[in-house]
Amino acid sequence: TRLVVILTTSLVSYKKTSGGGGLTATGSASCDFESDLIVWRGSFSAYGVTTSDAYAVIKNDSEVVRQYLLENGVSEEELVFSSVDISQRYRTEYDENGNYIRDYPDGYDLYQSLTVTSTDIDKVEQISRDITQLIESGVQFVSNSPEYYCTTLDEVKLDLIQKATENAKQRIDIMAAGTGCQPGKLLSASLGVFQITAKNSGSGEYTYDGAFDTSSREKTAILKNALTFDPLQRKSGFFQHTAGCEVSGKRLRADADKLVASERLFTHFLYSPGHDSFSPEGLAEPVAQLCTS
Repeated sequence: TRLVVILTTSLVSYKKTSGGGGLTATGSASCDFESDLIVWRGSFSAYGVTTSDAYAVIKNDSEVVRQYLLENGVSEEELVFSSVDISQRYRTEYDENGNYIRDYPDGYDLYQSLTVTSTDIDKVEQISRDITQLIESGVQFVSNSPEYYCTTLDEVKLDLIQKATENAKQRIDIMAAGTGCQPGKLLSASLGVFQITAKNSGSGEYTYDGAFDTSSREKTAILKNALTFDPLQRKSGFFQHTAGCEVSGKRLRADADKLVASERLFTHFLYSPGHDSFSPEGLAEPVAQLCTS
C-alpha cells in the first residue's frame, strides 16, 4: 500500500508541475535582395506680389522641370506633378524701439511637388544627384532622397516563412533527440514581424513592429517564428512492465512525461525496511502483483 501511494502521488505531482509547455524553438531565416523600383520626389516654389504673378512663375518653372526630366529619359508615365499649394506671406512691422506694430500681407508663396516612379533605378539616381541645370535656370528646386522598393516583396516574405518554419522544426528535432523524446502534435505556431533593413546595417535597425527600410537599394529581410510541439517521451525500464495496470481504480498511463518524472521520484524514495536497496527495474514484479491483487 505504501508503495502504491508513492507512485500515484508522484504522477499527480508531476502532472501539476510539468504543464503543457512542450518543446518550443524559434526559427529564423534571412535573405539579401535588390530593389527593383525607385521613387524620387522633389519640390519647387515661386513667389509673387499677387497670386496671378506667383502662379505665372510657378507654371513656367513647372515646364522647365518637365522638359529637363523628359530630356534625361524620364517618360510622361513615370512623372506626376501635384496640385499647386498657395500661402500668403506676411511681413511684421516694428517701431523704432522694436515694439510690434502689425502684420501686413506681403505677397504669395506657391509650392508644387513632383514624383518620379521608375524601374530604371540607375537613370533616376543620376537625375536625383544632379539638379544643377535646374538651379542654374532659376528654379528653386529641392531634391529629396530616393526611396527604394521591391515589387516582389510578397514572394520574398513567403519564402522566408517557409525557411524559418523549416529551421524551427530542425531545432525542435535536435532538442527532442538530445532529451530522449520525439515531437508529437503541433501545439502552437507564431509568426514574427518582418525586419527589412539596409544590407549590412545590423540588428540595431530592428523595431518592435517591424522595420521597413526605403533608403537603401540593397536590402536584407529577416523573419523569426516559433513552433511548440507536444513532447512524446520514450518509455523505459520499470514502466515498460507496469504501464497500463490499475491501482486504486486509476490507470497508470504511459505518457512519457509523467513516467520519466515518476522514475526520478522512485529513485529518491525507493527504500523500505527489510530491503537494502531498490531499483526501478526491481520494482516491476511487486507493483505488477499489487495491480492484479
